[in-house]
Amino acid sequence: MAKTLRVVPAYCRDYKSAEAVEADWKAGKDFQIRNHFDPDDGRYVNIKDAPDHDVIVRYDQLRKVTTIKAAKKGPSA
Repeated sequence: MAKTLRVVPAYCRDYKSAEAVEADWKAGKDFQIRNHFDPDDGRYVNIKDAPDHDVIVRYDQLRKVTTIKAAKKGPSA
């Protein structure tokens, strides 16, 4: 079961589409954890830090939400 992070774009970036959000997440750009009940609230994170996490991202001036599922690891061959 994948863990879930709630994040927003870092460094004043914003997005107009969920596709742009996912592209930047997969490109390794930073996002900021935003969850008041998480001890890591405010910390910067990217896909390299959390490859096994599902990510819920607020974007478009925090009015929209998209979810990026963690990459599934297949069986070793």
